[in-house]
Amino acid sequence: MLCSHKPDVSLLGAFGGISVGPKEVDKHLTTRAPYFQAGHNLSFENLVKFSTSDFSYIVEVEHFEARVGGTDETVRFTLFCLSAN
Repeated sequence: MLCSHKPDVSLLGAFGGISVGPKEVDKHLTTRAPYFQAGHNLSFENLVKFSTSDFSYIVEVEHFEARVGGTDETVRFTLFCLSAN
């Protein structure tokens, strides 16, 4: 699995849907993965980093491109990512 295995992991994912918990997040990613083919990351932008002894988070923007839904057209995407620990 690409994401955390902790019970509170959550995903507001591509093609809709909200998943909470490792099993649901893994299912969400597994069922959506076939829609994206021949993709790659273009860049990551780190917007914010914050850390204390008890809590930390990062906010990033990911730019990537892929073929979607079996088409030959390459589409660019921008995703927002918040990771907390």
